[in-house]
Amino acid sequence: MSLRQKAYGYVTYKPRTERQVRDHYRSLDYTAEEIDGVVEWLYEFRLLDDRLFAERFVAASKEQRPMSRRAMAQKLTQKGVPADVIDTVLANDVDDDADRAAALAVAHKKLRMMKADLSDKERVDKLIRFLQYRGYPWPVIKDVLTSLPS
Repeated sequence: MSLRQKAYGYVTYKPRTERQVRDHYRSLDYTAEEIDGVVEWLYEFRLLDDRLFAERFVAASKEQRPMSRRAMAQKLTQKGVPADVIDTVLANDVDDDADRAAALAVAHKKLRMMKADLSDKERVDKLIRFLQYRGYPWPVIKDVLTSLPS
């Protein structure tokens, strides 16, 4: 099986970034020239597109596992999406209202899952730590806390 066939299967199985493709084939001991050639080929056939990858990631995140803008940027950076692409996609797709709505949805779900025997202070403290862990900034957390029922 040729490298192009392997790469085709690799990127069509699930969306990948250029860096993921390069790292994968580097770990399989392909040469830099072979990897460059297959990456160029994947771009020609529009099978590799970091911007489209980032847009799909943000859309899936909104639907399946809401997270803050900062957490999305961090995950995309880990996957190898260039910073300018991340900034553009997040500026277009995630605004402050969407960040607050996502934080509120996450907070409601977390509160439903918390033990009933916790005091109000313990519940609030746990919720704050959870939202901070998810990457929400303090102004968003404060808005969520004030909009939750007492």
